[in-house]
Amino acid sequence: MSDAELRRVRDDLDTIRHAAGLEPPGDRADVGLALLLVPSGLLLAAWAGFGPSGQAAWGLAPVLLLTAVAVARWARRRTTDDGRRREARFEAVTTAVAGLGLAVLIAWEKWLHLPHLVVRGAALFIAGVACLVVGLTARGQRVALAAAVALIPFGLAAPTLSPAGLAVVGGLLMAVAGLVAAAILALQLRADRRPA
Repeated sequence: MSDAELRRVRDDLDTIRHAAGLEPPGDRADVGLALLLVPSGLLLAAWAGFGPSGQAAWGLAPVLLLTAVAVARWARRRTTDDGRRREARFEAVTTAVAGLGLAVLIAWEKWLHLPHLVVRGAALFIAGVACLVVGLTARGQRVALAAAVALIPFGLAAPTLSPAGLAVVGGLLMAVAGLVAAAILALQLRADRRPA
């Protein structure tokens, strides 16, 4: 077989593995990004708990930086692989619809003058349950369980917390979610390296 034929066969096998859900959902860099949620969450909690009063938003800086790196990495990985473009489009549309739903919820809450922590706490709880369902449906989506671990208790606790308490609890739960996500990804990578 020529090199071109071998390359085509490899590409076909990669497409089959991807379609069957046999390839790992992440790599070592994704485990590292998940682990970076731990210090980011702890910094947010520490800043909110011990920093200047009313300045808890500044504790979000490491989280926003980490989010920018993760989004750039996701976008680069999705645009370089032709077989994943359809999936990337679906993920982008799903994220946009969820964002639009949240915007409508906030507008509805303001229009009816509802207590925002109760409404948003309920929304976070429901989002956590959705992540739980998604995480249990497919091996490639198991990492969504980490979001459920953080969103469900945060949604339940949100109506009872002060603004500083929200940031502290949110930061701590973010650190826990980072550990859970890293553990899930690492276990999946280890399982994929095992001989069948």
